Amino acid sequence: MSLRDAPVNLLRSRLPKFRQLGADSRRPGYRYMAFFHLQGIEFKIYYWTETSKAGAMVEAVSPSPAALMDLSQRLRALNMTSVEYAIDFMCKTAVDVLLVHWLLRRYSHFPGYTGAVNSAGRVFTGIDDEGDENSVSYFWNNSRREPNAVKIYERGPDALKRVKDNGQPFWRMEDLDRVRLEFVVSNGKLAARRKRLGVKFLQGFRNCPRMSDVLEGTFRFCVFQKSSQLPQEWDHYPELDGGRGIESFHVEWLAAVRKLKNAHQCHRDSALMAPLMRKIRSELVRYDERWAKQAEKALGLKLIPAGRVNPWTVIR
Repeated sequence: MSLRDAPVNLLRSRLPKFRQLGADSRRPGYRYMAFFHLQGIEFKIYYWTETSKAGAMVEAVSPSPAALMDLSQRLRALNMTSVEYAIDFMCKTAVDVLLVHWLLRRYSHFPGYTGAVNSAGRVFTGIDDEGDENSVSYFWNNSRREPNAVKIYERGPDALKRVKDNGQPFWRMEDLDRVRLEFVVSNGKLAARRKRLGVKFLQGFRNCPRMSDVLEGTFRFCVFQKSSQLPQEWDHYPELDGGRGIESFHVEWLAAVRKLKNAHQCHRDSALMAPLMRKIRSELVRYDERWAKQAEKALGLKLIPAGRVNPWTVIR
């Protein structure tokens, strides 16, 4: 979230007491960083003290409706600039994490994401439980304005997070317990969809983030139609991503589009993965419903869904 006019005296008068810290290398556009808490949720704020550079940025991980309501009342001019919608696939063992990562790469297709694909950290080479680093797969969209990406990566509980010398977080292989599918939404078609759904601004987002509607149609689990020119469901996928990571339907599809005129008609949804897709969709709807109920409690008002193309509406 960003605030265009945010002199430090305004921030200190409207936010809980915070201690000024030095700059964060992840946000080089700001000189200072600080933490504050609202309704039990930690927020991070980046800012300047110079009047000529009075902007500020606020970040939160998994905020609650009550905390966002408190924040929006304190800083009414906050603008939502970027949202990360994440789906966690929880696993019983670390080996399961590696299998699920392989499965998601193997079947996932992201319509509209036609930019470069690469894997970071440990290059994704398949089911490898001896790697000393977590693997992250990036699928970039075709917009010139980044970041707009989908990420698939291995991770564990925040309490077990470690940090490398370069500041990047990682988890030991034995501490992994999930795979995260994460959509970074800052501009482009998904940002336009957020605006259409009424969750571009903080006041609408705090009522319901509309996760199920924002992510509708953004990913599919696909295989190729029968073709002598394309690998089939159980064949090896020979194409590599930019980090030389293997086994990705999306990477294979991008290569097919470059080679075949009819590549856009050569794929279909995977029947084997259909039950998982149904489960994901139902969980996203349940998440939105739980959030809306919490927002009702925090607002002391009744919320009703006003249709797929309108925001959740507050009524007394």
